[in-house]
Amino acid sequence: MIATTALKKDELIFTEQAQCFVPIEQRLICQQCAASLLCAPIPCPACHQRVVYCSRNCRQLHANIHIYECGAYRRNLLGMIGVSHLALRLLLKHLPEWIKQLPTENSHNAKELWQALVYPAATEDSPSLQSLRMITQLHKAPQEELVYHALCANLLQVYLFSCTSFYEDLKMANHTDWHLVIAALILRNAGQLLVNGHVGNALVIHALPSNEFPLLQPAMWQRPYHLKRGYLHKFSNRELITAINLPLLSLCNHACNPSLRTTFDGCMVNNYAAFHIAAGEEIFNCYSLDYKHSLSEQRQQQLLEIYKFRCDCSKCVRPEADADYLNFHRYRCELCKQSFVPKVNLNWWQQSDEILSICCTACDQTQQLTWYDQFLQLLERCDEPRDRRKLYEAFAALNTWLLEFNSLKLSLAKELIGGCFAAKDAGATFADYDYAELSKIIEFELAGIAAQRGSNSLLYISNATYLLDLIAWGKHKANAKQLPAMRSSFAFLAKETREIFVNYYNDFIEQ
Repeated sequence: MIATTALKKDELIFTEQAQCFVPIEQRLICQQCAASLLCAPIPCPACHQRVVYCSRNCRQLHANIHIYECGAYRRNLLGMIGVSHLALRLLLKHLPEWIKQLPTENSHNAKELWQALVYPAATEDSPSLQSLRMITQLHKAPQEELVYHALCANLLQVYLFSCTSFYEDLKMANHTDWHLVIAALILRNAGQLLVNGHVGNALVIHALPSNEFPLLQPAMWQRPYHLKRGYLHKFSNRELITAINLPLLSLCNHACNPSLRTTFDGCMVNNYAAFHIAAGEEIFNCYSLDYKHSLSEQRQQQLLEIYKFRCDCSKCVRPEADADYLNFHRYRCELCKQSFVPKVNLNWWQQSDEILSICCTACDQTQQLTWYDQFLQLLERCDEPRDRRKLYEAFAALNTWLLEFNSLKLSLAKELIGGCFAAKDAGATFADYDYAELSKIIEFELAGIAAQRGSNSLLYISNATYLLDLIAWGKHKANAKQLPAMRSSFAFLAKETREIFVNYYNDFIEQ
């Protein structure tokens, strides 16, 4: 994908209406438009409320797909086949158009059917045909992976033939040949999606069970889409909610410093310029963690395993390919007081095998990390005012050992903020001292997120909810630039979430 004109940072490059998606982990979102905040969810009564819609109109629009999936939901088939569910939905959505590409004379041979479908003579560039042409690397996959996806494809083909009217509705006369072709199309779709599929995210209410609906929680709302004061931080949680097919976005090649930033608004996907892009420059997406969030070799391994190539973008071929990432992992030695970056175990606190140690590269001494253990102990007692004061002091003392926007310090800031707000939600009494300390810690965290991801990223907006609640309570005085910047960032939210944020801002912030 090439920019035909110069693009400014945050300028909209293109939008894409997704033709197909499926909820991740059977989340209850509208299966037609991907709305995640349902005011009056309309369930499918036949499949035991495993499928819901935001309106009767969406349920009607999705009926031509769900008629073939309903039995699979009742049989719990779709939760165990991974990407093959989206591959099935691609087939159900597009096969009627694909069949139109068949020659008028009857084809009785599976190979002839396959050639006519996969290599159509038509030259028009519809979303259906764009999906059919996406590349696949499944032929390079390990044997066990290929067998798994082939079994899933065959299972779905058998289900369509045995449990639905799919074959009869499409008037497939020669069932034997079509069995093979349908299974092969599902397998091909799965292979394409493994290297071209995307996942959509959204802000969801923290700790709300997946079978509950945000707008049906009366304790949170004054009226529909108007939160009560102090409840915006409930939307601080980001989750992946859809697996989605985007053939236009898939045209973008990979770079570890992507030139676009993607936001999801139901089925509509918006792509903005991450920085200035000159006319004639290629527009890149990032298929892995970017260069600020991973080591080069980790990215190369992932790209080679999934996408079958090694990256040679500008960030990977420079002499110090990991310099930006390592800036977020700088420590001061407890013994020699020199700054260092550990050679191994950069994210040691996230490891499940309890390797809680790092070694100074200057003096080769193992760090004791007693300050880390003490901080975790205090973190468990956020409901006690005396322990909270000690916790704030312990966080300030982290500056001695964790330099600048160290990723561990940002992680501990997130835990502290979440723990304190949870304590307040549970009824703990907070003094002005608490709010002043929390304000400083939240501002530090937001500055760190801005350095890594930008101030219009979904992560930044989700964590800014805590600061906006403090402002709504009258416990934080925003500066002249802070509020307009946060308000403008709402433009990058999904429409349904943006309405809630704008209403909250108008109700409690800008009065």
